[in-house]
Amino acid sequence: MGMTGAGKSTFISLCTQETVATIGHELSSCTTRVTVHTMSFQDRTIHLIDTPGFDDSGRTDGETLQELSYWLAAAYEREIQLSGIIYLHRITDTRLQGSASRGLTAFKKMCGEDSYCGIVIATTRWDELAPEQIAAASKRHQELRDRAWGDIVEKGGRVVPLSAARIDAMNIIKHIMNKDRRLTLEFQKQIVDEERPIHETDAGKVLFDALDEYQQKFQYTLQDSENAMNDAITARHRLGASQVSDAVVDMSKDMRPLRDDLARMQQRVGDVRKEWERKLQRDAEIFQEASRLNKEKLRRKEEQLEQLRSIKSVSTASEFYLREEVQSLEKEKEGIVIRKRQRLEERYVGSHTRRTTVLSTVGTALAVGQLVAAMACTVM
Repeated sequence: MGMTGAGKSTFISLCTQETVATIGHELSSCTTRVTVHTMSFQDRTIHLIDTPGFDDSGRTDGETLQELSYWLAAAYEREIQLSGIIYLHRITDTRLQGSASRGLTAFKKMCGEDSYCGIVIATTRWDELAPEQIAAASKRHQELRDRAWGDIVEKGGRVVPLSAARIDAMNIIKHIMNKDRRLTLEFQKQIVDEERPIHETDAGKVLFDALDEYQQKFQYTLQDSENAMNDAITARHRLGASQVSDAVVDMSKDMRPLRDDLARMQQRVGDVRKEWERKLQRDAEIFQEASRLNKEKLRRKEEQLEQLRSIKSVSTASEFYLREEVQSLEKEKEGIVIRKRQRLEERYVGSHTRRTTVLSTVGTALAVGQLVAAMACTVM
């Protein structure tokens, strides 16, 4: 997994030599965040899978893990395997604690020790360091390798510094390709073969227990506030009771998404599949509407531009700005097409017939699980 800002988009851009597509605001509400980026290297096709991290600002950890389980199950049922996993970590992070530590633990549990041999951990953002910070960063890199990631290294995993140069990114891909491994995740076996609910998997327990502990603390705080409100009412302190009452209402609202997250993680893969198929259908409708709106806007602007060109007295500035709008809409159109092509369409997971499919896959971001899950929906 990689925390937000670890450099997954930069890594993908370095490998594919493509920038992230420009899309309109209409697509911001799409459910799925997983996208596939395809490139050719040494006469082989490589699929890079871009996924959100557990600390994604636009969704909860429960939502991320639920999406993960959906794609993972689809991949596993089709016997799709990956060749390697790239875990990105910012070398500028001086400590590994809190959500970063919890995410790393979940990542390891998701992979299972048998898959450690296929992991490449890359430390990023070396280019942001001042010369006098290099020595300390190198020491931190070695400490992380020996302590936080030592168990992965012992099982055959690799830890490398990743610069902003393309050659370093391609060397990681070359390393994974040369090993020619096929990996199956522990998380896949647990949600499919053992039919465990998400929160009872090894990876799910890490996140679920943290959420449950947070909910209990929140509940105690809420109870204390309710007691304070009752005391204020009994003492006829109207102003105090009103203020505490507002706080209780606000806390109750904050509790709802937390409870939803806990409930979401207690689902089995069958229930997750039904829910995500509905979500993906909604996403398809969002893409269709975004494409329609873009087409209509582009048509109107092109007509306006044509009218301006037919008027000799029109200012060059007006034509310039209108032409800029047309070019922007054309870029947006291209972005929608690219984003739709990269999106993991539900048609690839609608049928549950098992078939043997092995793809040479290199992924970045959240965790190996999401990488494999995404491959269920790449071009077969």
